Amino acid sequence: MEGKIICIVAGDVRVNEQPSLTSLHTVFMREHNRVASILSAMHPEYSDDAVYQEARRIVVAQIQHITYNEFLPIILGRPFMRAYGLSPQVNNHSSDYNADYDATVTNEFAAAAFRLHSLVRSDLILSSPSRERRLPLSNALNSPQVN
Repeated sequence: MEGKIICIVAGDVRVNEQPSLTSLHTVFMREHNRVASILSAMHPEYSDDAVYQEARRIVVAQIQHITYNEFLPIILGRPFMRAYGLSPQVNNHSSDYNADYDATVTNEFAAAAFRLHSLVRSDLILSSPSRERRLPLSNALNSPQVN
């Protein structure tokens, strides 16, 4: 396999940008497949598409849970989240959803405000049972075959 260039295919064209992103795609794809297997066994009457869509909903909910309970409180702070109604409810469900609200990301936000690149480490820590080494991220960009 030496000299062979590997590229990952996923739902996001940036998947090959850096190994950390590739890892996240892989983790959530495998979680989707794990959930789909369970749903398929529990509901043999479901079509393949129904299993896929239900597993997708569950994994999206898991990602939202991680985002709102772990990521945003660190980035925004809990007081800001409370002030703007971003804190997840402990009990019951929210009825705040509004299908008429335009939830698309504005170009200004995407281009300027949501640049969290400073959160990305400048090096990757590659670990295996026998060793650990650091690799500059610049040497791993667009190189998912790095190992």
